[in-house]
Amino acid sequence: LNGHVRMGVTDVTSKMFARTSSNSGPKVKQEVGSVTVARIVAESTDDVYRILHACFLPLERHIGTVPYSDRIYGLGSDTPLAAVLPMRGSSTSRSQAGSTSTSADEPAAVALTANQHAAVMQLTDATLPTGGFAHSGGIEAAMQLGLFRSTMDEQELVRRFILAAARSTLRLQGAFALAAHDMVYNTGSGDQRRVAPDLIDHWDALDARLHAHLVANAVACRASTQQGTALSRVLAYWLPSLLLEGLPPKLPRAGHMATIFGLAGGLMGLPRGVMLQALVHCTVRDATSAAVRLNLLGPLAAVGFQASVMRELLADVSAAQAAPPGLEAAAGCAPLVECAHAAHDLLEARLFVT
Repeated sequence: LNGHVRMGVTDVTSKMFARTSSNSGPKVKQEVGSVTVARIVAESTDDVYRILHACFLPLERHIGTVPYSDRIYGLGSDTPLAAVLPMRGSSTSRSQAGSTSTSADEPAAVALTANQHAAVMQLTDATLPTGGFAHSGGIEAAMQLGLFRSTMDEQELVRRFILAAARSTLRLQGAFALAAHDMVYNTGSGDQRRVAPDLIDHWDALDARLHAHLVANAVACRASTQQGTALSRVLAYWLPSLLLEGLPPKLPRAGHMATIFGLAGGLMGLPRGVMLQALVHCTVRDATSAAVRLNLLGPLAAVGFQASVMRELLADVSAAQAAPPGLEAAAGCAPLVECAHAAHDLLEARLFVT
C-alpha cells in the first residue's frame, strides 16, 4: 500500500415493517437479516482499489472475473513496480541498493543523434496514419474461436498468443525488414547511407519475395499490404521534409509493411537494431490495443502487460540482429496464430478489418 488506510466495519440489522396475519392490525417490525457495512478511508485511491480487489477475490468462481482487477496497477512513486507486476523472463537483476545490471541477451546500447531520436519516436508514434489499429493480428478470431477460454488465466493466454505472434513476425518479416534496411544503410565505417540507382528495383524483388511467403494467408497478407501502402504514403510526405541527402528519385507506392518499414529506417539513418526493435514494438502495441478493445485486457493493465512482453522479446531482437544476413532461414514460427488469423474472414461479426 502507498499510505495509511483506515477501515471500519459495522454489522447492521435490517428490519422491515409487516402487517399481522389478518392484514388489519397495525404494522410491526420484523427482523429479516443483517448486513455488514465497511467504510474505507485511504490516502491513495489506488489503495482502496487494492483492498476491494482483495475482498472480492473469493467471488471470482461465481461471477467469472474479479472486480477492480484492472485498477490495481496504478502505483505510487514509492512502490516498486516489481513488487506488484513482476516481469516474466526479465534479464535485469536488482540489488538491494537498487543498482541494475544488463544481461548479455539484451541488445547493445546504441547512441542516437537528436535527429535519429526524433525519427524513431515518430516512426513508432501511435498517431502515425498507417492503419495499424484497424487490424487485430488474429486476436479477434482467436477470441471467437475460444482459444482464450481455459482453466488458465485469460491474460496469460493472451500474453502467450501475442508473444508467439511477435516472435513469428520477427523471424519472418523482421528478416525482410533488415534486408531492406541494409540496402540503403551501411553499418560499416561512418554509418553512411548508400543509395544505389537501382535501389527500388532491388527493393521490388525483395518485397515480391516476402509476398510469396505471406500470400498463402490472405488475411495476414492483406493486413501487411494495407499497412505497408499506408506507410509508403506517409513517407512520401515525411522524408522530403527531413531534408535528407541521397534519397532515391522515387519511393515505393505500395508494398508490405516490413520491407517498407526497413527501407524507411535505412533512409532515416536508424541503426538496424533500433529499426528492428521499433518494428517489434509496433507489432506488440497494435496487438495489445486490439486485446484492450476486445475486453481481454484492461487499459491500465495493458500498460504493464505491453512492457513485460517487450522485455521478454529483447533477447529475440538481439538474436535476430546478430544472425547472419540472408533470407534462407526466414519463416514464420506460430502456426496456431496463422490459422486463427486466416479464419478472420469467416467470422459472422467482426470489429477489426483483419
